[in-house]
Amino acid sequence: MDETVRERRELVIPYLPRPQFLPYHDRTERFAKIVAHRRFGKTVGCINELIKAALSNTRKTPPPRYAYVAPTYTQAKDIAWNYLKLYSAVIPGLKVSESELWIELPSGARIRLYGADNYERMRGLYHDGVTVDEPAQIDPRAWPEVIRPTLSDFKGWASFIGTPQGRDWFYKIDKMPDGTDDPDFFRLTLKASETGIISPEELNSLKRGLSEEQYEQEFQCSFDAAVIGAYFGKQMAGAETDKRITGVPYEATAQVWTAWDLGIADSTAIWFAQVVGREIRIIDYYEASGADLGHYVREISNRPYSYGGHIVPHDSQARELGTGKTRLEVLESLGLKNLTVCQMHRVEDGINAVRVFIPKCWFDAVKCARGIEALKMYRAEYDDKLQTLRPRPVHDWCFTGDTKVLTRYGMYPIKELPLQGEVLTQCGWKPYHSPRVTRRSAPLVAVLFADGLSVRCTPDHLFMTESGWRSAESLTRGMLIQSSLTRSRSISMAVSTAFGRATDTIRAAARNYIGTLGLLPLGQSRAVATSTIGTATRQITSSPILSAFQQTNTFRLLGKGGGQNEKQADTSRKRQETPLLTGIGRTPEGYGTDAMLSGLRAGQSGSAKTGPAIIAALSSMLSSARAAIAKGFATLIAKPLLIESVERLPETEDVYCMTVPGEESFSLANGAIVHNCSHGADAFRYLAMELDRSAIKTGFNRQINYPSMGYV
Repeated sequence: MDETVRERRELVIPYLPRPQFLPYHDRTERFAKIVAHRRFGKTVGCINELIKAALSNTRKTPPPRYAYVAPTYTQAKDIAWNYLKLYSAVIPGLKVSESELWIELPSGARIRLYGADNYERMRGLYHDGVTVDEPAQIDPRAWPEVIRPTLSDFKGWASFIGTPQGRDWFYKIDKMPDGTDDPDFFRLTLKASETGIISPEELNSLKRGLSEEQYEQEFQCSFDAAVIGAYFGKQMAGAETDKRITGVPYEATAQVWTAWDLGIADSTAIWFAQVVGREIRIIDYYEASGADLGHYVREISNRPYSYGGHIVPHDSQARELGTGKTRLEVLESLGLKNLTVCQMHRVEDGINAVRVFIPKCWFDAVKCARGIEALKMYRAEYDDKLQTLRPRPVHDWCFTGDTKVLTRYGMYPIKELPLQGEVLTQCGWKPYHSPRVTRRSAPLVAVLFADGLSVRCTPDHLFMTESGWRSAESLTRGMLIQSSLTRSRSISMAVSTAFGRATDTIRAAARNYIGTLGLLPLGQSRAVATSTIGTATRQITSSPILSAFQQTNTFRLLGKGGGQNEKQADTSRKRQETPLLTGIGRTPEGYGTDAMLSGLRAGQSGSAKTGPAIIAALSSMLSSARAAIAKGFATLIAKPLLIESVERLPETEDVYCMTVPGEESFSLANGAIVHNCSHGADAFRYLAMELDRSAIKTGFNRQINYPSMGYV
């Protein structure tokens, strides 16, 4: 037995780790994130890490289990299976299953390969260690919902290895909720320009065949290069490399300058900066929409900063027709002092100023996270036909108001969303706020998916593709769009969309049923019914009342004397014997008849009973669910999210978007992941153009004078 143990300890695996990979093999952290360039050999290294761990684990019961997870089962077999057999072949007594892709050591420890296209197969298992290869190509819910729980029994470890494809869940996997680094993670970035694995001659040849963004993504490990035409991609990548995106405290001895981008139907963004020696410290950022200027003045006043001045855009001097005042005058009347109007300038000059300005800046990673994302996403329009960048920046990527998105309560047109709620993102359900019109009379393109869904949006709206974010007009037939849904999850989402969240929705439906008929006017009735219940809303023909629960209204209008003439009332009563499609019968008592009028008048704050309305709502929801399934809704997202066509439209229309803090994305009706709009980069242009002039040349303690009228 001693001889056997000695022999096992002297077993030599035919693997020579590359020097750059030794820190990974020697790590002590439980989790690891490895961002490596193409052809580095990360899969070989991680397969051998699994073999080493299996050989070292001496637990007998239950036997150790390890897993390698590729985006698809086919990829796991093509990429990793031969490596696993090759490097484990020297182990005596090894068992191999070609049909199930696992090897078993004499100790009983097993290493198995899985495909994330069927990650549900791993649910309920236990693992001592897992390697997830190319996480960017894997459903983001696979890790938190299925793979991570398999590690809990024995406090197993996990390694994430891959090449960047934009700021997806792979980028965020080692971040805490506040944006700081998770201390449980080991991190390793392997760039082609630094590893020396690929010769300089070969790298130059690769560069000639790729765009700059593609090369940066595939070989220089850039998470931001996937944004084609990003103005500040290199500068922000440099800030990360130099570790200038970190914790940046407020320096009490230095004054703070703010730079504003004032929105009307748009977002308003504010940057907070200090000049300390030769450093420009960006210590805070705030963005909101739908609020008056007083809100923003109060917001900055509530911060514990001493202000040197405030930089506002040149158009703040334009007078509004309604008040006759400029926004500059309004801000001054609200108590904001030392206002500086940014000089009128070409956008190109502002962009160049920012490129020079960013290398001087230190950003607070937590407080400025939203603004940093806006800077990274600020980009030029891309002309797909000419394969060139247009000379103007884009933001305001938005959808028409009838575009349906996935919310906790089902699918809703974006223009009818409540001010706050939850939407489905690539990282699960996340809160959103401020759905709004972001652009008037915007140019449009129609994006048609292979599953039949068609959406209209601005040409610059970003869709998450396999290779990162791409604008709508640059999408081509056959391109695959990443989805927040999987085949196994599609059914549950279809049911969720049809039923909503059953208990909460039914209760809300009952309250609004009474409220609608007891108190609410016609205009409010439609909004309440539509935003609360995910069922078809039908226009009433016998009287001007809208009901989400009945095919035809049987009530008289409420108010003195019933509010409806007798002829209309008789017509309504004659219909009481006609069966409803929703299953609600018209009987002399109970719900849906004149017998409820006295109770309905009590409204939500009265003594009306909700039981009949609950029955009505439930019946309607069941009917709608049956209808949805009958139409094949439950299977529509099982089809691949392939682009069928993209067509420019001749018409223009108002477009909408929302804010999804942190994730900056949401899902269309078929699960397609799209970006939400961002506006912080414009304010940063004003900061770059004016901070040196105002804060350094003029001095912090000197009041800034500005003209009361006209452009600077």
